[in-house]
Amino acid sequence: MKGIFILATSILLLSFASCRNSERDLDTGTEDSREFWVAANQFSNIIREVHRVAVVDSILNGIDSIDVVAPENCVDTFYRNPDVGPFPIDLQIVYSDTVTCDASRTKTGRLNVRFSGIYTNYGTTITISPDSFALAGVFFTGDIVMQMVGKTADSIIYNVSVSNGSIRDAKVSAKNVSSWQGNFSIVQYNGRTTITSLDDNFLYYGNGSGIASNGIIYEFWNTEWANLDADCNYENSGEFKIVSTNSIRQDRFCKFGNGACDNKMTVSIPPVNGDYEVTIR
Repeated sequence: MKGIFILATSILLLSFASCRNSERDLDTGTEDSREFWVAANQFSNIIREVHRVAVVDSILNGIDSIDVVAPENCVDTFYRNPDVGPFPIDLQIVYSDTVTCDASRTKTGRLNVRFSGIYTNYGTTITISPDSFALAGVFFTGDIVMQMVGKTADSIIYNVSVSNGSIRDAKVSAKNVSSWQGNFSIVQYNGRTTITSLDDNFLYYGNGSGIASNGIIYEFWNTEWANLDADCNYENSGEFKIVSTNSIRQDRFCKFGNGACDNKMTVSIPPVNGDYEVTIR
């Protein structure tokens, strides 16, 4: 009887310790979620940078030169080759490393862009290749391919693929490279009827995968469209789900902005691991 009592007591203590360890070791990591947002934000802003030049350019957008206005972004200069066509036309957007703009987010390097036809024509393919391009000290490399697939009265729709995407934070000295790829629909849903891009808002929706710098492999997809307003550097609404594929982790729900224009995202880890605020530069 005494032996049975000792065995039962031991099992009870082990169970109690296991529960205590489970409570202590909650799954609260958010690094993969933060790196996912850095990549998504970089990719969406790069597309907007190209848009801001192309939409006001008389050759690239097929508009009368009298309607051309200066691009509303922090561009040192840009070049077309051949300068007046025919297509394909190569565009190079060059950023100064001495100019701070867009709420102190410095842009450096170049964006090399090839247009197969007029920017807003059906079927036109736009290939974007960042060259030493960095936004706020974060370098983005990879291949972005857009194709114009639809129009409505005040919107333009593109199918977009991102491959070989790599993110490197120059301000972090440790292992800091993450990868990212995906397929998206991007909609310029406001501002098509005006030449200026000051009122051009974007939505994007899609799915893909990535590898965080800590080795976590994840897949992601929208549960709500992500919104990027013309006057905001960050997604101010939208939600993605992130699922780890190489570790035992809870799913993460990444919610942008809650309508505010800021660099904050809420990461929710159900069922009991709570909500965490994540910021990017």
